[in-house]
Amino acid sequence: MAEDVLTAPQQFRAQADWSRRLGSLLYAHMLTRAAEDYEAGGPVRELLDPHAQDCRGMALPLQLMAAVHRLVLKGHAPELARFYPSAGGSLAIEESWESFRGTIAEQMEALRELVKRPVQTNDPGRSGSLLGGFLLIARCTGLPLRLLEIGSSAGLNLCWDRFRYEWPGGGWGDPASPLRLADVFVDGAPPQAAVTIIERCGCDRAPADVHSSEGRLTLLACTWPDQLERIQRLEAAIGICTRRILRGGTGQRCGLAGITAGASRGGRRDCGLSFRRVALHGRIRAGADHRHHREGRPGGHAGRATGMVENGAASRVQQ
Repeated sequence: MAEDVLTAPQQFRAQADWSRRLGSLLYAHMLTRAAEDYEAGGPVRELLDPHAQDCRGMALPLQLMAAVHRLVLKGHAPELARFYPSAGGSLAIEESWESFRGTIAEQMEALRELVKRPVQTNDPGRSGSLLGGFLLIARCTGLPLRLLEIGSSAGLNLCWDRFRYEWPGGGWGDPASPLRLADVFVDGAPPQAAVTIIERCGCDRAPADVHSSEGRLTLLACTWPDQLERIQRLEAAIGICTRRILRGGTGQRCGLAGITAGASRGGRRDCGLSFRRVALHGRIRAGADHRHHREGRPGGHAGRATGMVENGAASRVQQ
């Protein structure tokens, strides 16, 4: 068996380990029990057996957890909601499994469709990791920034400059921002610099539209229900970004500087070409802008383009 191919129980146990490390003891417990239920031929096996051959990566367990969390948030699993802090419940890890398993059995038909949905996590806390790099670029180049992000989900981190960052002895950003990220640096501090952003664009294979209740539900369902601070952070970022994000394109046009998707493949839109063009666009624009800056011509900006993702659509973020 290749190293990157895992059985469904192996995926569940690996995700349980990561949940434990990252602070979600509720999901660590449920994922472990779900692996056992799959092996015992229980409701988890019945639900996920059609996806058993899709074992590359480890998304399947997260798709299940998000599908069930969605039912809880919509009020369709009241028994389980008693154990989900995200729905006003009280955390009782050991007691939660039977309700989780029962929800799968009772909501089997609804979950068959919901587990097909891709995982969409858009944690604005990740902006804390980007801050130092952006400030360093702004300080070293003296240029305004153009942000191009591939795999941007709802585009929340494209609004990173609207958040407040704090660390011992310092901080950056609007002190009145509804989103505050504390202790983003454990040693030292980033360079202080003023930042001007003139363009924000993002591409994603299935962008979440935070202007819609469905888009917000998607992001919340993919968040651990026992991490209320993370949920509050997400809701604050959504509040900030809904004033600036233009709706993501879901058709062939990606909406990124006139870039369009490629032809359809097997019934799916192939945006791989578009994403390669986005990355190339970012490099070309950044190079041209830097040359203009050196030559004293107008139009100088510092650009950013990230890696490749296939099959996508786009969102734009407005200043």
